[in-house]
Amino acid sequence: MAAAAIARGIPLWLSSPIVELHQAGRRTVGAVIDKEGKPVEVTARLGVVLARGGFPGNDDLTRRLYAHRRAGKNHATLPPCGNASDGLRLAQSVGGRLRDAVHQPAAWTPVSLVPQPDGALYRFRISTSAVSPATSALIGVVVASPTSPNPITSMSPS
Repeated sequence: MAAAAIARGIPLWLSSPIVELHQAGRRTVGAVIDKEGKPVEVTARLGVVLARGGFPGNDDLTRRLYAHRRAGKNHATLPPCGNASDGLRLAQSVGGRLRDAVHQPAAWTPVSLVPQPDGALYRFRISTSAVSPATSALIGVVVASPTSPNPITSMSPS
């Protein structure tokens, strides 16, 4: 998406969160953006897309929606943990609803936590595109040593 915007000369505003959405009747027609500490009003010609990265940083919501979180277990996520449901809050401010009575409220992806020299953990997505639907498991093999521990952590939410 970024490459397409750049190719069309559309400026990208990084670290510029949406503060609120504007409506005209039942249509969402724009937003107020916090750009470098100043509010900027943006009008949408065709619509507003809230691509906000989910809600892995919202403990209350993940505990409500995920049984393993209610049971005190955790999982590694690909989106940054700072994604705390801002998009959901914005959508709800203009009448959006979260449908939480679904079979599976997330798109699960196997993730490895790879330790970095500075102690940080890099989240690495394990591609499942080559895994057949008939395959019941994905197996990762990592050579471990006392100085290089196995970076594979639980790849399932249970």
